[in-house]
Amino acid sequence: MIVAPPNPALMPMLTLAVVEDLDEVRQLNSRELQRSAIASADVLCASLDVVIRDARLRSGAEREEFRSLWKALVRGIAIASMQPGGTTILGQHFDAMKWPFCDAQKGAA
Repeated sequence: MIVAPPNPALMPMLTLAVVEDLDEVRQLNSRELQRSAIASADVLCASLDVVIRDARLRSGAEREEFRSLWKALVRGIAIASMQPGGTTILGQHFDAMKWPFCDAQKGAA
């Protein structure tokens, strides 16, 4: 499968959103973390067709679905970043125990 490189503006926005969401995620207990991770995965899986569609062609309902998808992606990464060793997505390593997040493409993981 060929995967297009991410939009260069995406990673800074995604990193900032994850950092902001970590404040809330850190307050969740393990049961709440699990529920939130499952809910995020459900939204991501149900909405991937909206991501694939060209943004200019999205209807109002699809734009709202995209906002939900963005929030789910951010929450999922924030939760995964709290696991030992963090997580890497689109070449960016997120580790809530390290600051600032490191760039996996530069070999820091």
